[in-house]
Amino acid sequence: MESENQNESSNKSKKMLLIVGIILIIIVALIAMVMVMNKTPKAIFEEQIDKLLSYENAEDHKSMKMNMELSMNVEGGQETEEMANLLNDAKMSFNVEVDNETKDEQYRIELTKGDNEIINASAKMDSESEKAYINLGELFNKTIEMDISEMFEDGANATESLNFMQLLTAKKAEAILKKEIKAQLKNEYFTSEKSTIDSENVTKNMLKMSGKELKDTIKTICQNLSQNDEFINCFENGDEVKSMLQDIIYEVDDDKISDDTYLELDLYTKGIFPKIVRVDFVITENNQEIRVQVTQVSNEEYAYQILQNNEQAIEGTVKIQDNDNQAKVEVTATAEGTTVTATATGNIVYDEELSQFDMNDVVATEELTMEDIMILYGNFLQSNLYDIIEQFSGDTSLMSGNSYMFE
Repeated sequence: MESENQNESSNKSKKMLLIVGIILIIIVALIAMVMVMNKTPKAIFEEQIDKLLSYENAEDHKSMKMNMELSMNVEGGQETEEMANLLNDAKMSFNVEVDNETKDEQYRIELTKGDNEIINASAKMDSESEKAYINLGELFNKTIEMDISEMFEDGANATESLNFMQLLTAKKAEAILKKEIKAQLKNEYFTSEKSTIDSENVTKNMLKMSGKELKDTIKTICQNLSQNDEFINCFENGDEVKSMLQDIIYEVDDDKISDDTYLELDLYTKGIFPKIVRVDFVITENNQEIRVQVTQVSNEEYAYQILQNNEQAIEGTVKIQDNDNQAKVEVTATAEGTTVTATATGNIVYDEELSQFDMNDVVATEELTMEDIMILYGNFLQSNLYDIIEQFSGDTSLMSGNSYMFE
């Protein structure tokens, strides 16, 4: 009997421990959820800083190809007819190819209107020979060679000029930059309050700074980065990076911002795990306010409006699709009865061989003859490009004023 009582007591103790354990787990989970649910405004902004300053490093790949196509459409009254005639049915494509091993670069730009080709030009930057090669399509049947060695000597070629921007992709520099930005955003700049959007409860997280505070923050960030050897050593051209940071400081100093200028960034969040549903950017100066408001409609669509003193000036939408490495962005803007739609599609491909570049009949710029120049000029006057310039500028001086050249 006594043994049974002991077993029963032991079982009760185990059950009690189990219950206490479960309660503790629940309490810990609740505490964790409360910590997540009650993120400070600064923590929410810091998350967005981490996302914005995180990019894939293109230099981790052998090569990179970027392709983009842009088209526009204008709808409105008679006052926009000329703009519609110019932009509707026109398409522009832009291609960039970079070989990260040889440092060669290729560019191509094409502009068409309907079935008519307006521009078809391409260029190649050859790192080894320090020369650029340019093809102008039907405007000229030769490849023009240019000496760009001075650009390489001055460190101003395209690949070196990108070194400063690599701070966004170099992991170590990226981490230092994020840490420095967060350190300079003082707690006093951040506040939050309860709000509603379409009768739905949300939290408004605000980052508000005066123009002077923003200038001082930018200058402090740049000054600290320029004196941070760990950051500067992330770049081969550290002295150039230091110089660029100092240039930013000088430019900020020269910027005349009045004492009553304020900049505010508002992130509206909802849900247990804060999800951003609207973003407002506000500039106030001399009792005048301009507000850019962006609201998430769906995972792929955002609506925006630009307000001046609470009166709508422009409204529109932004639709973003990203499928199978093919991105599409469609932006509409409506103001005073006119709607402009811009559509951009594009993709980035890594580790493919660069396209073959036409190097037939190469002629150096200093070897161009007067006959070559006259052929180029004559082709231009007979091109669709010239027809468009003449049609929309009403200026025929290029042809009439220089007709003596053909006499």
